[in-house]
Amino acid sequence: LASFTEKDTAFFFGREQEVKALWERLRSRHLWGVIGPSGAGKTSFVRAGVVASRPEGWGAIVSTPGSAPFRGLGQALVSQLAGDVEALERILSVDDPAVAFDLVSRWRRGKGEALLVVDQFEELFTLNPDEVQVRFTGLLGRLAREADVHVLLSLRDDFLMKCADHEPLARVFESLSPIPALSREGLCRALVEPARKRGYRFEDEALVAEMVESVEGARGALPLLAFAVSRLWEKRDREKKLLTRAAYEEIGGVAGALAQHAEATLDRVGSEREPIVREIFRNLVTSHGTRSVAEREELLSLFPERQAAEEVLRELVDARLMTSYELEGREGEASRHRIEVVHESLLKAWPRLVRWQAQEEDGAVLRDQLKQAAHLWEEKGRTSDLLWTGTAYQEYELWRGRYPGALTALEEDFAKAMAERAARQRRRRRAIAAGIVAASLAVAAVTGVLWSRARAQALRAEAGKLLALGRTYLEADPTAALAYARGSLDLFDTHEARTFALEALWHGPVARILPVDRIARDLGLPEDPSPIVRIDLSPDGRWLAAQTNSNQRILLFPREGGPARALPPAENVAALAFGPRGELLITGGPGRSLRLWSLPDLREVRRLELRGIPSWFPMVRGDRLIAPMDPSDETQERQVQALQQI
Repeated sequence: LASFTEKDTAFFFGREQEVKALWERLRSRHLWGVIGPSGAGKTSFVRAGVVASRPEGWGAIVSTPGSAPFRGLGQALVSQLAGDVEALERILSVDDPAVAFDLVSRWRRGKGEALLVVDQFEELFTLNPDEVQVRFTGLLGRLAREADVHVLLSLRDDFLMKCADHEPLARVFESLSPIPALSREGLCRALVEPARKRGYRFEDEALVAEMVESVEGARGALPLLAFAVSRLWEKRDREKKLLTRAAYEEIGGVAGALAQHAEATLDRVGSEREPIVREIFRNLVTSHGTRSVAEREELLSLFPERQAAEEVLRELVDARLMTSYELEGREGEASRHRIEVVHESLLKAWPRLVRWQAQEEDGAVLRDQLKQAAHLWEEKGRTSDLLWTGTAYQEYELWRGRYPGALTALEEDFAKAMAERAARQRRRRRAIAAGIVAASLAVAAVTGVLWSRARAQALRAEAGKLLALGRTYLEADPTAALAYARGSLDLFDTHEARTFALEALWHGPVARILPVDRIARDLGLPEDPSPIVRIDLSPDGRWLAAQTNSNQRILLFPREGGPARALPPAENVAALAFGPRGELLITGGPGRSLRLWSLPDLREVRRLELRGIPSWFPMVRGDRLIAPMDPSDETQERQVQALQQI
């Protein structure tokens, strides 16, 4: 699955005509694009084909964007500027587009013509934030316009329209070389010729035709075929120097070779470590279905059990599902160890991996954005200006609650910094809100004080008017004067009103006003606006009884004041009287009975039935209770008989 490079040119077959055609066009253009589907062999084409066959006098460098396109370009320049000490020192600042332009121009001046190949150019869009994309495409456009450098971009065809978002790349749409899947003849040559150079051949021509037919017309045909042939080469017949049909059937053919190999590798890893495999792939595949490069240390920081993760990663690299390589660091920096999936064809040909990607498709985009944002934050010195806030942070929180995977140490630091900033902003908002509330309360308090003062002044004025009216009644009607004094005090309590109330009492006597209707309502009795029809005062002067007209309820008022009391309801109460010593209350009416109630507990102590004789207005004379009879009700004789029986 590894791509061809310049040193593999002798074994690179099937694209000879495309390479020749490209060079005929490239000489007259400074910006060119090579596009094709994943698995068409674009990297092998530009490295082992175009770069390796460059005309005499042409210099060429090849870089890939990865997640740090400027550093990738600087890495490619290191070997070309090996004897230029000043230039090597400036490579430390290659992230500055101006410095990068000067370095490439410096390299260009020593060549007749110069070719800069940016391979896997789609990584610029999938692994980098917008800011980096703008800066790097601006550099490429300037190199093509001002530095006389021929820039060749190699990218997947489904990312071509991304170039339209960047004005410096606009002319690439006028200069394109599509790299389609190899023709049948090209595939046959790619199979047969490298083996022939080694002195080997296929057992029969039908085997070659069968292998080609199994992938002809399919996207990613070339890497699948290459992997099958690599497995076939491992099982070759060394004595007869043959690639055999038996070996081909053993590996499961072209279609099954890669998936079978991946599953066999997973079996060796063990089912208990399958989550580690899934987490590794989760961090090496983008939401666009492309490969992502990761620093080895950053990748391993995902796992609490580092040793187990290292063992699994080593197994995947040994099985050629992953590739591991070192990049020299800048001066004073350690080299960087990187990991990536060996080829994009694995992402489509391994059913288990396809299923994993489908299950995590919803959150994959934000996962890519988080990775890019965290790396940019790190490169810029972890400035708080690059932390997600507002809606972006809220979306992250929702995603994190659902995301099943882990975050790298850098991403965890980024997430922690976001959370701390969000907490500070919440505290700041609460403080501002508290200040606004406090200010509002202060305004309300001042307003309330002013309103209270204004209302107090109005009430004082009204109270003064009532007090003035009361003074006019003091001599003639002390009761009215006292009523005005109380009204004034109800509105506004003043020393003058209190003094005047005492003065009215001194002029007394004053009448006591009993608001019977209000008292009845307070006792829970039905509202009765009708006048009092009957009152009586107990002989000892301790109780006043009052009866209303409509509901016949009797209320008792104690001499000492305090709450009034209501007699239990009695139908058609039409009479009332007190006992001779004030210890009883007597009621009577058309109900033809007299009822005696004890005071003060209002308990019924006796009931006198009049044998059907109605009685109105009972009276007490000494120790006698007199119950007048209704003469129209019965004959006098019957009344006498009834009284004798009582």
